[in-house]
Amino acid sequence: MEARKVAVAGVLMLLGAGDAGAVPQFSQRAFSQDARSSAPPPAALSAGEVLAILRRCLSQQPDVRLSLYVGLHRAVTDMPHLAVDVLSVLEPHFSKYFDPDGAQRNPFRTSLCLEQQSGAQGVHTLVEPLPQLLAVVCRCVSVSSAQAGAASDARLQHLGGALREACARLSRAELDDFGLSRASDMNPATAAGSRNLMTAATIVCCIEVLMEFVFSGGERSMESCNLIVALFHRRDALMALARDAHAAPAAAPATAAATATAATAADAHINSGVHSIEFAAAFCRFMFSDNDPHNLSAQNVLRAEKPLLRMAAGLAVQCPDTAPALDAPMPDRVFVNACLLGRTLVHDVAMAQQMRVASTGPAAKEKVRALLFYLREANNKTF
Repeated sequence: MEARKVAVAGVLMLLGAGDAGAVPQFSQRAFSQDARSSAPPPAALSAGEVLAILRRCLSQQPDVRLSLYVGLHRAVTDMPHLAVDVLSVLEPHFSKYFDPDGAQRNPFRTSLCLEQQSGAQGVHTLVEPLPQLLAVVCRCVSVSSAQAGAASDARLQHLGGALREACARLSRAELDDFGLSRASDMNPATAAGSRNLMTAATIVCCIEVLMEFVFSGGERSMESCNLIVALFHRRDALMALARDAHAAPAAAPATAAATATAATAADAHINSGVHSIEFAAAFCRFMFSDNDPHNLSAQNVLRAEKPLLRMAAGLAVQCPDTAPALDAPMPDRVFVNACLLGRTLVHDVAMAQQMRVASTGPAAKEKVRALLFYLREANNKTF
Protein backbone atom coordinates (compact mmCIF):
# COMPACT_ATOMS: atom_id res chain seq x y z
CA MET A 1 0.00 0.00 0.00
CA GLU A 2 2.66 2.55 1.01
CA ALA A 3 4.78 1.63 -2.01
CA ARG A 4 1.83 2.32 -4.31
CA LYS A 5 1.17 5.69 -2.68
CA VAL A 6 4.83 6.60 -3.13
CA ALA A 7 4.60 5.53 -6.78
CA VAL A 8 1.53 7.72 -7.30
CA ALA A 9 3.33 10.67 -5.74
CA GLY A 10 6.30 10.09 -8.02
CA VAL A 11 4.22 9.99 -11.19
CA LEU A 12 2.29 13.06 -10.08
CA MET A 13 5.58 14.92 -9.76
CA LEU A 14 6.15 14.35 -13.46
CA LEU A 15 3.16 16.55 -14.26
CA GLY A 16 5.07 19.56 -12.99
CA ALA A 17 8.56 18.52 -14.04
CA GLY A 18 8.54 19.60 -17.68
CA ASP A 19 7.73 22.61 -19.80
CA ALA A 20 4.50 22.94 -21.78
CA GLY A 21 3.12 19.68 -20.46
CA ALA A 22 6.11 17.54 -21.47
CA VAL A 23 8.18 15.68 -18.90
CA PRO A 24 11.46 13.78 -19.22
CA GLN A 25 11.39 10.02 -19.38
CA PHE A 26 14.15 8.40 -17.37
CA SER A 27 15.56 4.92 -17.86
CA GLN A 28 18.58 2.92 -16.82
CA ARG A 29 20.04 3.44 -20.27
CA ALA A 30 19.98 7.19 -19.78
CA PHE A 31 22.56 6.75 -17.03
CA SER A 32 24.68 4.13 -18.76
CA GLN A 33 27.99 4.70 -20.48
CA ASP A 34 26.41 4.02 -23.88
CA ALA A 35 23.77 6.65 -23.31
CA ARG A 36 26.41 9.27 -22.58
CA SER A 37 27.82 8.82 -26.06
CA SER A 38 26.15 10.15 -29.20
CA ALA A 39 22.77 8.56 -28.55
CA PRO A 40 19.80 10.93 -28.94
CA PRO A 41 18.15 12.24 -25.75
CA PRO A 42 15.26 10.20 -24.34
CA ALA A 43 11.76 10.92 -25.55
CA ALA A 44 9.46 13.08 -23.47
CA LEU A 45 6.20 12.03 -21.90
CA SER A 46 3.33 14.40 -22.51
CA ALA A 47 0.97 15.34 -19.71
CA GLY A 48 -1.65 13.17 -21.41
CA GLU A 49 0.65 10.16 -21.26
CA VAL A 50 1.37 10.76 -17.58
CA LEU A 51 -2.36 11.00 -16.89
CA ALA A 52 -2.90 7.76 -18.80
CA ILE A 53 -0.51 6.09 -16.35
CA LEU A 54 -2.33 7.66 -13.41
CA ARG A 55 -5.66 6.38 -14.76
CA ARG A 56 -4.61 2.90 -13.63
CA CYS A 57 -4.63 4.12 -10.03
CA LEU A 58 -8.43 4.36 -10.14
CA SER A 59 -8.56 0.58 -9.67
CA GLN A 60 -6.28 0.65 -6.61
CA GLN A 61 -7.14 0.78 -2.90
CA PRO A 62 -9.06 3.74 -1.43
CA ASP A 63 -5.96 5.27 0.19
CA VAL A 64 -4.11 5.15 -3.12
CA ARG A 65 -7.02 6.84 -4.90
CA LEU A 66 -7.14 9.44 -2.14
CA SER A 67 -3.47 10.25 -2.78
CA LEU A 68 -4.27 10.50 -6.49
CA TYR A 69 -7.18 12.91 -5.98
CA VAL A 70 -5.20 15.15 -3.62
CA GLY A 71 -2.30 15.26 -6.07
CA LEU A 72 -4.51 15.98 -9.08
CA HIS A 73 -6.29 18.75 -7.19
CA ARG A 74 -2.91 20.31 -6.49
CA ALA A 75 -1.79 19.86 -10.10
CA VAL A 76 -4.91 21.47 -11.59
CA THR A 77 -4.69 24.37 -9.16
CA ASP A 78 -1.07 25.03 -10.09
CA MET A 79 -1.43 24.21 -13.82
CA PRO A 80 -4.96 25.07 -14.99
CA HIS A 81 -4.18 23.99 -18.56
CA LEU A 82 -4.31 20.38 -17.31
CA ALA A 83 -7.94 20.66 -16.21
CA VAL A 84 -9.60 19.30 -19.36
CA ASP A 85 -7.19 16.34 -19.57
CA VAL A 86 -7.60 15.54 -15.87
CA LEU A 87 -11.36 15.71 -16.24
CA SER A 88 -11.28 13.27 -19.18
CA VAL A 89 -9.47 10.79 -16.90
CA LEU A 90 -11.77 11.20 -13.90
CA GLU A 91 -15.20 11.76 -15.45
CA PRO A 92 -16.00 8.09 -16.28
CA HIS A 93 -15.05 7.10 -12.74
CA PHE A 94 -16.93 10.03 -11.20
CA SER A 95 -20.07 9.18 -13.18
CA LYS A 96 -20.40 5.94 -11.18
CA TYR A 97 -21.13 7.97 -8.06
CA PHE A 98 -22.89 11.01 -9.51
CA ASP A 99 -26.42 11.16 -10.90
CA PRO A 100 -26.52 14.35 -12.99
CA ASP A 101 -30.03 14.12 -14.42
CA GLY A 102 -32.01 12.12 -11.88
CA ALA A 103 -35.17 13.25 -10.13
CA GLN A 104 -33.73 12.47 -6.69
CA ARG A 105 -32.62 15.44 -4.62
CA ASN A 106 -29.54 13.53 -3.52
CA PRO A 107 -27.28 13.50 -6.62
CA PHE A 108 -24.70 11.15 -5.07
CA ARG A 109 -24.79 7.35 -5.10
CA THR A 110 -23.28 7.08 -1.64
CA SER A 111 -24.19 3.41 -1.23
CA LEU A 112 -21.54 2.58 -3.84
CA CYS A 113 -18.92 4.39 -1.74
CA LEU A 114 -19.37 2.03 1.21
CA GLU A 115 -18.57 -1.60 1.72
CA GLN A 116 -19.71 -3.91 4.50
CA GLN A 117 -16.89 -5.70 6.25
CA SER A 118 -16.98 -9.34 7.21
CA GLY A 119 -17.34 -10.14 10.88
CA ALA A 120 -19.93 -10.28 13.60
CA GLN A 121 -20.84 -6.60 13.46
CA GLY A 122 -20.53 -6.23 9.68
CA VAL A 123 -19.75 -2.51 9.91
CA HIS A 124 -19.41 -0.39 6.79
CA THR A 125 -16.23 1.37 5.72
CA LEU A 126 -15.51 3.92 3.03
CA VAL A 127 -14.15 2.45 -0.22
CA GLU A 128 -14.39 5.55 -2.41
CA PRO A 129 -13.21 8.97 -1.11
CA LEU A 130 -16.00 10.75 -2.98
CA PRO A 131 -15.54 14.24 -1.47
CA GLN A 132 -11.93 14.43 -2.65
CA LEU A 133 -12.92 13.11 -6.08
CA LEU A 134 -15.70 15.70 -6.25
CA ALA A 135 -13.23 18.41 -5.20
CA VAL A 136 -10.95 17.62 -8.17
CA VAL A 137 -13.88 17.61 -10.61
CA CYS A 138 -15.19 20.92 -9.26
CA ARG A 139 -11.73 22.46 -9.45
CA CYS A 140 -11.37 21.32 -13.07
CA VAL A 141 -14.70 22.91 -13.98
CA SER A 142 -13.93 26.12 -12.08
CA VAL A 143 -10.48 26.76 -13.54
CA SER A 144 -11.53 25.70 -17.04
CA SER A 145 -14.37 28.20 -17.14
CA ALA A 146 -11.76 30.97 -17.09
CA GLN A 147 -9.92 29.57 -20.12
CA ALA A 148 -11.19 30.61 -23.55
CA GLY A 149 -10.52 27.28 -25.27
CA ALA A 150 -11.81 25.07 -22.47
CA ALA A 151 -14.94 27.15 -21.95
CA SER A 152 -16.30 25.97 -25.31
CA ASP A 153 -15.83 22.28 -24.46
CA ALA A 154 -19.33 20.72 -24.60
CA ARG A 155 -18.51 18.02 -22.06
CA LEU A 156 -17.20 20.61 -19.64
CA GLN A 157 -20.24 22.82 -20.06
CA HIS A 158 -22.57 19.87 -19.45
CA LEU A 159 -20.72 18.80 -16.31
CA GLY A 160 -20.61 22.36 -14.99
CA GLY A 161 -24.35 22.68 -15.47
CA ALA A 162 -24.91 19.29 -13.81
CA LEU A 163 -22.87 20.33 -10.77
CA ARG A 164 -24.82 23.59 -10.43
CA GLU A 165 -28.07 21.64 -10.73
CA ALA A 166 -26.79 19.21 -8.08
CA CYS A 167 -26.27 22.17 -5.74
CA ALA A 168 -29.85 23.28 -6.31
CA ARG A 169 -31.16 19.75 -5.75
CA LEU A 170 -29.16 19.33 -2.54
CA SER A 171 -30.35 22.69 -1.24
CA ARG A 172 -33.91 21.30 -1.24
CA ALA A 173 -33.03 17.90 0.19
CA GLU A 174 -34.37 16.50 3.43
CA LEU A 175 -32.88 13.79 5.61
CA ASP A 176 -35.03 11.08 4.03
CA ASP A 177 -33.51 11.92 0.63
CA PHE A 178 -30.29 10.45 2.03
CA GLY A 179 -32.04 7.44 3.54
CA LEU A 180 -31.74 9.00 7.01
CA SER A 181 -34.05 10.34 9.68
CA ARG A 182 -33.90 11.63 13.26
CA ALA A 183 -34.68 8.08 14.38
CA SER A 184 -31.92 6.46 12.28
CA ASP A 185 -29.53 4.09 13.99
CA MET A 186 -26.21 5.97 14.20
CA ASN A 187 -24.35 3.44 16.34
CA PRO A 188 -21.00 3.02 14.57
CA ALA A 189 -20.65 -0.53 15.88
CA THR A 190 -23.68 -1.88 14.00
CA ALA A 191 -24.08 -2.55 10.30
CA ALA A 192 -26.96 -0.11 9.83
CA GLY A 193 -25.48 2.50 12.17
CA SER A 194 -22.04 2.53 10.55
CA ARG A 195 -23.66 2.79 7.11
CA ASN A 196 -25.80 5.73 8.22
CA LEU A 197 -22.90 7.47 9.96
CA MET A 198 -20.54 7.15 6.99
CA THR A 199 -23.32 8.23 4.61
CA ALA A 200 -23.89 11.38 6.67
CA ALA A 201 -20.14 12.07 6.86
CA THR A 202 -19.72 11.63 3.09
CA ILE A 203 -22.62 13.95 2.24
CA VAL A 204 -21.39 16.57 4.73
CA CYS A 205 -18.01 16.69 2.99
CA CYS A 206 -19.59 16.74 -0.47
CA ILE A 207 -21.79 19.66 0.55
CA GLU A 208 -18.73 21.54 1.80
CA VAL A 209 -17.02 20.97 -1.55
CA LEU A 210 -20.09 22.29 -3.38
CA MET A 211 -20.24 25.33 -1.10
CA GLU A 212 -16.72 26.16 -2.27
CA PHE A 213 -17.76 25.51 -5.88
CA VAL A 214 -20.71 27.92 -5.59
CA PHE A 215 -18.67 30.58 -3.80
CA SER A 216 -15.82 30.37 -6.31
CA GLY A 217 -18.08 30.67 -9.35
CA GLY A 218 -20.96 32.78 -8.05
CA GLU A 219 -19.33 36.21 -8.29
CA ARG A 220 -20.48 36.91 -4.71
CA SER A 221 -24.08 37.38 -5.87
CA MET A 222 -27.18 37.26 -3.69
CA GLU A 223 -28.27 34.11 -5.50
CA SER A 224 -25.02 32.29 -4.80
CA CYS A 225 -24.97 33.40 -1.15
CA ASN A 226 -28.56 32.22 -0.63
CA LEU A 227 -27.58 28.87 -2.16
CA ILE A 228 -24.57 28.61 0.15
CA VAL A 229 -26.81 29.22 3.16
CA ALA A 230 -29.30 26.57 1.99
CA LEU A 231 -26.49 24.05 1.50
CA PHE A 232 -25.08 24.94 4.91
CA HIS A 233 -28.45 24.19 6.54
CA ARG A 234 -28.42 20.70 4.97
CA ARG A 235 -24.87 20.23 6.20
CA ASP A 236 -25.89 21.27 9.72
CA ALA A 237 -28.78 18.80 9.80
CA LEU A 238 -26.45 15.95 8.85
CA MET A 239 -23.80 17.12 11.31
CA ALA A 240 -26.42 16.96 14.06
CA LEU A 241 -26.96 13.28 13.28
CA ALA A 242 -23.22 12.65 13.46
CA ARG A 243 -23.03 14.46 16.81
CA ASP A 244 -25.89 12.33 18.11
CA ALA A 245 -23.78 9.25 17.41
CA HIS A 246 -21.20 10.49 19.93
CA ALA A 247 -23.91 11.31 22.45
CA ALA A 248 -25.35 7.79 22.30
CA PRO A 249 -25.03 5.45 25.35
CA ALA A 250 -21.72 3.66 25.72
CA ALA A 251 -21.35 0.46 23.75
CA ALA A 252 -21.03 -2.95 25.33
CA PRO A 253 -17.44 -4.12 25.94
CA ALA A 254 -17.64 -6.58 23.06
CA THR A 255 -18.35 -3.82 20.56
CA ALA A 256 -16.46 -0.92 22.17
CA ALA A 257 -13.42 -1.35 19.94
CA ALA A 258 -15.50 -1.51 16.77
CA THR A 259 -17.47 1.54 17.90
CA ALA A 260 -14.32 3.56 18.52
CA THR A 261 -12.80 2.52 15.20
CA ALA A 262 -15.90 3.36 13.14
CA ALA A 263 -16.52 6.63 14.96
CA THR A 264 -12.90 7.67 14.48
CA ALA A 265 -13.17 6.86 10.77
CA ALA A 266 -16.26 9.06 10.44
CA ASP A 267 -14.57 11.89 12.33
CA ALA A 268 -11.47 11.64 10.14
CA HIS A 269 -13.69 11.69 7.05
CA ILE A 270 -15.51 14.86 8.15
CA ASN A 271 -12.25 16.57 9.18
CA SER A 272 -10.28 15.46 6.13
CA GLY A 273 -9.63 18.98 4.85
CA VAL A 274 -11.69 19.08 1.64
CA HIS A 275 -11.43 22.88 1.46
CA SER A 276 -8.53 24.50 -0.37
CA ILE A 277 -6.51 27.22 1.30
CA GLU A 278 -7.64 29.61 -1.47
CA PHE A 279 -11.27 29.08 -0.49
CA ALA A 280 -10.50 29.44 3.23
CA ALA A 281 -8.71 32.74 2.63
CA ALA A 282 -11.28 34.16 0.19
CA PHE A 283 -14.32 33.05 2.20
CA CYS A 284 -12.95 34.32 5.52
CA ARG A 285 -11.96 37.63 3.97
CA PHE A 286 -15.41 38.02 2.41
CA MET A 287 -17.15 37.16 5.68
CA PHE A 288 -15.03 39.20 8.08
CA SER A 289 -13.00 41.94 6.43
CA ASP A 290 -14.31 42.76 2.94
CA ASN A 291 -15.56 46.37 3.03
CA ASP A 292 -16.68 46.63 -0.59
CA PRO A 293 -20.15 48.28 -0.43
CA HIS A 294 -21.24 46.35 -3.53
CA ASN A 295 -20.91 43.12 -1.54
CA LEU A 296 -22.78 44.27 1.56
CA SER A 297 -26.18 42.77 0.70
CA ALA A 298 -24.67 39.39 -0.14
CA GLN A 299 -22.45 39.53 2.96
CA ASN A 300 -25.47 40.21 5.15
CA VAL A 301 -27.11 37.03 3.84
CA LEU A 302 -24.12 35.01 5.06
CA ARG A 303 -23.44 36.98 8.24
CA ALA A 304 -27.03 36.51 9.38
CA GLU A 305 -26.19 32.84 9.90
CA LYS A 306 -24.16 32.73 13.13
CA PRO A 307 -23.22 29.03 12.70
CA LEU A 308 -21.85 29.91 9.26
CA LEU A 309 -19.76 32.67 10.83
CA ARG A 310 -18.33 30.11 13.24
CA MET A 311 -17.58 27.77 10.35
CA ALA A 312 -15.74 30.57 8.53
CA ALA A 313 -13.62 31.32 11.59
CA GLY A 314 -13.08 27.59 12.06
CA LEU A 315 -11.74 27.26 8.52
CA ALA A 316 -8.92 29.67 9.34
CA VAL A 317 -8.12 27.73 12.51
CA GLN A 318 -8.19 24.32 10.82
CA CYS A 319 -6.06 25.26 7.82
CA PRO A 320 -2.74 24.60 9.59
CA ASP A 321 -3.80 20.96 9.86
CA THR A 322 -5.44 20.53 6.45
CA ALA A 323 -5.19 22.84 3.47
CA PRO A 324 -1.55 23.98 3.74
CA ALA A 325 -0.47 20.35 3.80
CA LEU A 326 -2.14 19.87 0.41
CA ASP A 327 -0.46 22.97 -0.95
CA ALA A 328 3.02 22.37 0.47
CA PRO A 329 4.86 22.21 -2.91
CA MET A 330 3.54 25.68 -3.83
CA PRO A 331 5.00 28.07 -1.23
CA ASP A 332 4.02 31.21 -3.16
CA ARG A 333 0.34 30.37 -2.95
CA VAL A 334 0.55 29.22 0.66
CA PHE A 335 2.36 32.40 1.60
CA VAL A 336 -0.16 34.74 -0.04
CA ASN A 337 -3.15 32.96 1.45
CA ALA A 338 -1.46 32.55 4.82
CA CYS A 339 -1.07 36.33 4.98
CA LEU A 340 -4.73 36.80 4.06
CA LEU A 341 -5.84 34.32 6.72
CA GLY A 342 -3.56 35.85 9.33
CA ARG A 343 -4.98 39.30 8.67
CA THR A 344 -8.49 37.86 8.77
CA LEU A 345 -7.84 36.27 12.16
CA VAL A 346 -6.61 39.60 13.52
CA HIS A 347 -9.65 41.34 12.04
CA ASP A 348 -11.90 38.61 13.42
CA VAL A 349 -10.60 39.22 16.94
CA ALA A 350 -11.16 42.95 16.51
CA MET A 351 -14.73 42.57 15.24
CA ALA A 352 -15.75 39.49 17.26
CA GLN A 353 -17.55 41.46 19.94
CA GLN A 354 -19.51 43.37 17.32
CA MET A 355 -20.44 40.16 15.44
CA ARG A 356 -21.13 38.34 18.73
CA VAL A 357 -19.38 35.14 17.72
CA ALA A 358 -16.32 35.27 19.96
CA SER A 359 -17.86 33.38 22.88
CA THR A 360 -19.12 30.56 20.67
CA GLY A 361 -16.39 30.52 18.04
CA PRO A 362 -13.07 28.69 18.14
CA ALA A 363 -11.09 29.04 21.35
CA ALA A 364 -8.82 32.07 21.51
CA LYS A 365 -5.73 29.92 22.00
CA GLU A 366 -6.58 28.03 18.79
CA LYS A 367 -6.80 31.31 16.90
CA VAL A 368 -3.45 32.35 18.31
CA ARG A 369 -1.96 28.99 17.35
CA ALA A 370 -3.26 29.37 13.79
CA LEU A 371 -2.05 32.96 13.57
CA LEU A 372 1.41 31.92 14.72
CA PHE A 373 1.39 29.21 12.05
CA TYR A 374 0.69 31.73 9.32
CA LEU A 375 3.32 34.10 10.67
CA ARG A 376 5.83 31.23 10.65
CA GLU A 377 4.90 30.40 7.05
CA ALA A 378 5.49 34.02 6.10
CA ASN A 379 8.79 34.10 7.97
CA ASN A 380 10.00 30.92 6.23
CA LYS A 381 9.16 32.24 2.79
CA THR A 382 12.20 32.29 0.53
CA PHE A 383 12.22 35.03 -2.12
